[in-house]
Amino acid sequence: GNNQEIGFFVANKETGEVYSSYTGKTVKVKEEISQKSISSASGIPVARASNKEIKLQVSYAELYELCDGAINYITVAGAILAMVSVAYPGITGLVIADIALSLSSIGLSTLKAGIESRSTEHGLQIRIYKEKTQKHQGGRIVTGYRYTFSNVERY
Repeated sequence: GNNQEIGFFVANKETGEVYSSYTGKTVKVKEEISQKSISSASGIPVARASNKEIKLQVSYAELYELCDGAINYITVAGAILAMVSVAYPGITGLVIADIALSLSSIGLSTLKAGIESRSTEHGLQIRIYKEKTQKHQGGRIVTGYRYTFSNVERY
C-alpha cells in the first residue's frame, strides 16, 4: 500500500501526509524543497557532475505537531525520515539511527527548545547526498540513484 510505518509515524505517500501516533495529528508535508547541485566548496568532494545534494527543511512547527510530548533523538529522527519519505518517495536507504546521531550533535535541550517554540520560520534542514549509479542489466545500462544521509543542521 501507500502507507509506510516508520517508528511511531505513518507516511502516506499518496496524500503526502504523515500521521503521528504520539500526538494523533496529521501533518501535510510542504512541497517547498530545494534541490541544489553541490560544489566542492561545500566540503564534499564532487565525483561527477550528476551528483546532487538534496536539502529538505522541516519547520519546528511541523515537528511539534508530530513529536510533542515525546521529544528525543529517535522520535525526531523518525519524524524527519517520515517527512522525507513522503516528500521524496524515491529516496530510500536512510536510517533513523544515522539521523538521530546527527541530531545528538545539536543537543537535546536545543532541539527541545526549538520544537517547543513552534516556529514556522526555523527548524531543521536535512542534507542528503544523491549519487547516480549505473549497472548492466540484460545487456543494457540501467541508471538509478543511491541516497546517503549527510547531516542535519538548524536553519
